[in-house]
Amino acid sequence: MIIWYVVRASGFVAYGLVTLAIVLGLLLSQRLQSPRRWPRMVNQELHQFTLLLAAIFTVIHGLSAWIDPFTRFRWFEVLVPFYSHYRPLWMAFGIIGMYLGAALALSTWLRPRIGYRVWRSLHYLAYLVFVLVTLHGLGTGSDTRTRWALAIYAVSVGLVASLTIWRLLKPAGRGKRHGRAVGAVLGSVGALVLFTLLGPLQPGWNAIANNGHGSGARTPTTAVGRPAVAQRFMTSVSGTIQQETQGNGHLDIDLLAKVPGTTGGTLAIQLRALSTLDGSAVVQSGRVLWEPDRTTTYFVAQHLSYNNDVIRATLKSSTSSLNVRMRLTVTAVNPGPKTFAGSLSIRP
Repeated sequence: MIIWYVVRASGFVAYGLVTLAIVLGLLLSQRLQSPRRWPRMVNQELHQFTLLLAAIFTVIHGLSAWIDPFTRFRWFEVLVPFYSHYRPLWMAFGIIGMYLGAALALSTWLRPRIGYRVWRSLHYLAYLVFVLVTLHGLGTGSDTRTRWALAIYAVSVGLVASLTIWRLLKPAGRGKRHGRAVGAVLGSVGALVLFTLLGPLQPGWNAIANNGHGSGARTPTTAVGRPAVAQRFMTSVSGTIQQETQGNGHLDIDLLAKVPGTTGGTLAIQLRALSTLDGSAVVQSGRVLWEPDRTTTYFVAQHLSYNNDVIRATLKSSTSSLNVRMRLTVTAVNPGPKTFAGSLSIRP
């Protein structure tokens, strides 16, 4: 659960810093014409420092995603566009944006050598970087449907768009205004809003974004053999568990268990639920990964619920159309070593 939080938090921090860097760049472009209107803190050094911080949090975001036990990325999947097994198109947008952003940051430090004209031309790519990382966040992020995440995207896009339009309507040293460019900015914002409404905010986006699979687990090489789940089985399980209850009624659970038996395998569950007045809980976000056999297939959750120490999920195979239903009942928790015992039922 901690790694999952790091992936999400570092991504949003990096996105916020990229937005801030672009905003500072737009402000600095106007400050050169009227320096008395701008506070001293809005300067090139702050702009460069923001770029450095954005690069640091981008690296943290990529590294934490790489070591996430759920997605199980290979190293080249977080470095090479379109090679990711998980939402390849939307991951590629983030990777390409990362490389373009690195090139822009490097050009800022090389500005005395490459010259102002080359540097200025390269910096128009900052708009492309912003669009790419925004699409990456909307298309890949697990928090896209939350109000706070949508607010972050809305504020960021609104700031960059409004400052860009302001700059276009007041071009320094030019008599004409760029009406077509303003129209292009407004059209891009409208297209982005339409994409968000018809894409990530719609049911079934998880499967669409992942080319129809809806799986975050790495798909291994399929071995020839019997299906992983031929019939219903029940077994006792034990493993490690971390539970945290927040003051606002949120409950975070991070569970890892070794499933005994010939089908067996490893079961990992991460979820966040909100307690209700009747004693039940509403799952707000969560992931389940069941690996019955490393040489056959993985199962991941499509639907997940939690109530009175019982976790239920519908799991989908990563290599076929097989769905199974899982029920895990936690019967005992030892808070000292943070272990649990319970019963597991899985049936096709």
